Amino acid sequence: MEQHGEDVQMFLTWTPSGTGPHYEVKGTLSGNIIDGWWCSLNAKTNWYHFRAEVSPSGTTIDFSKTEDPIGSEMNTVKLSKN
Repeated sequence: MEQHGEDVQMFLTWTPSGTGPHYEVKGTLSGNIIDGWWCSLNAKTNWYHFRAEVSPSGTTIDFSKTEDPIGSEMNTVKLSKN
């Protein structure tokens, strides 16, 4: 997965039923790194720095370098197409 300067937007949830909590991410994909900002749609918090690495296959995102001051416990997420 090699993109350069592509704007990305994601909506994330961490519950099996998809009821929340929900997060919004806006950023730019350069190479295999997404760099941008995220916020909690439930808590309506400030925007925090988001930096994630997309796997070469494009199926997972590693959030380990993302700022998480509200303790949302971002983890590696599996991606799938709708």
